[in-house]
Amino acid sequence: MRSLWNYDCILMACIRSVHRTEKARDDIIRLMKKAALVIACCCTVLVLSCTKEKDGGGEKTPVENETPVSESTRRVTEKPSETMTMELVEAESTGSGKAEERQTKPPLPGKEFLLARQTGEFVAGEDLVIGKLHNVSAGTEEENRVFSGIERFLQSLTEGTLAEDAAAPEALADLKRLAGYHIERGNIPEDFRIGEIFIEGSSGRADVRLLGQPGRAAGEIYCIEENGTWLITDMQVDLAELGHSYEIEGPYEPNVYRCIHQY
Repeated sequence: MRSLWNYDCILMACIRSVHRTEKARDDIIRLMKKAALVIACCCTVLVLSCTKEKDGGGEKTPVENETPVSESTRRVTEKPSETMTMELVEAESTGSGKAEERQTKPPLPGKEFLLARQTGEFVAGEDLVIGKLHNVSAGTEEENRVFSGIERFLQSLTEGTLAEDAAAPEALADLKRLAGYHIERGNIPEDFRIGEIFIEGSSGRADVRLLGQPGRAAGEIYCIEENGTWLITDMQVDLAELGHSYEIEGPYEPNVYRCIHQY
């Protein structure tokens, strides 16, 4: 019985020894893997550093024969949007700076009538009361001369005075009396609008509208030509309305308010 007990003890000791050996073997394998990983990292760092020194820090040297591209000769390679119908491409080969026009695919095939037409014409403004305003760009030389005479006369009123050289000699006294009466009472316009110019021989006429605070006044102004200069002869405008509050009468009509600046 005692011998059997000894045999069991010897067997247990052997088993414990085998377990310790396997554990030691596992620890050795784990350490070897870690060492291999460290060695691989060190080798990678050494290779990269050598390559960097060989290339001179990774910096590119400028090409001697490379020609710099200026802003005036660069080529447009991307379109801002698909809605473009024309594309300007600058010439590169000739260096002349001339732009050539190239037609691109229309954005709305079969529906080009929806695109806005660029006529290039100057559109004059309109007033709610006197209608179309005089267009200096489209007016004749004589119409613009009449416009300048009326403008000089009305500009003096906005300054609280009367330009005597802008009035006809025979009408100067009446115009000074009319303007002086309202200037003393504070009926002074702050701005004005001049409508279309109408000329018949040596006589001219235009609708005008004076803008003040708090009111507005509209009417007609007349002038004649004397020695090549257009002078004011009469002004049919009730300047007293400049002292009354301005209110728009009637319902709002959107179609009437095109090209109009309301004050």
